[in-house]
Amino acid sequence: MEVLHAWGMTGLSPIGTACSLRSEVMALTDEQCLVIQSKQGRALFGIDMKIVGIDGQDLPWDGKSAGELHVRGHWVVASHLRGENAYTDGWFPTGDLATIDRYGYMQIMTTQGKSSRTVANVTVVIPVALSGSALMPFTERQDGAQSAWRVGTVECRKKTWH
Repeated sequence: MEVLHAWGMTGLSPIGTACSLRSEVMALTDEQCLVIQSKQGRALFGIDMKIVGIDGQDLPWDGKSAGELHVRGHWVVASHLRGENAYTDGWFPTGDLATIDRYGYMQIMTTQGKSSRTVANVTVVIPVALSGSALMPFTERQDGAQSAWRVGTVECRKKTWH
């Protein structure tokens, strides 16, 4: 089974990143590749992202500096339900604390709790970088909810997409 890690939210309609491997990442060791594959991925076409520090300044893409994830794009939500502007300086603050590495791969550290999000009918696979294991849905109830989880093996998949 091939695992492709991704991230999104309703305000992005709904996906913002996917973790496909770039050519310079494919040259890394398998262990380094798995670390990259455990991240939520790179921004998809039409989505820009950045991380912002507590002081409102943009943070470097070094994989260590953590800040609030901000996104923008043509299909990113423009306003909240009651018409309130959803943007800060042209960017939508997601409420997620994240890092972005030098290759552009984003990793969610935690959600700041600004809003609660419900995820329904989504299969979530979380690769564990160093052990090569992943938490995967095992059985599915009729309403689409996952009722059990199991640990499976994840391999580094180095593919070239044409």
